[in-house]
Amino acid sequence: MTCHQPISAETVRFQFMRVKDTHVEDNIKYITLFARLTLRNAYRAKSVWVEIDEVKWDQAPQKLKEMPDAMHFYTIDEPIFKELYQISKDRYEELYFVTPFYKASETKRLG
Repeated sequence: MTCHQPISAETVRFQFMRVKDTHVEDNIKYITLFARLTLRNAYRAKSVWVEIDEVKWDQAPQKLKEMPDAMHFYTIDEPIFKELYQISKDRYEELYFVTPFYKASETKRLG
């Protein structure tokens, strides 16, 4: 027997996104880093935290240069979301490199 539960419009999804992109501007190579924590239901999305940084290529650590240019989307559980939010308060730069435990993920290559 299959039990069907109605999907509530108030069901909240907890999402984390991080992006690394490389571009050239006035003959100078840059790396752009972006991260966001979002609460989403059937009707809207609310960004809880968002940050963007830009680093000159020649000042970036090798680890960052070697990362692929990509957008990473993660659907995560609430406790993980809360932990990432805590990290964002004091050490947000760490979120550009973290891969959280996730329920679902999607990656889109850039460039």
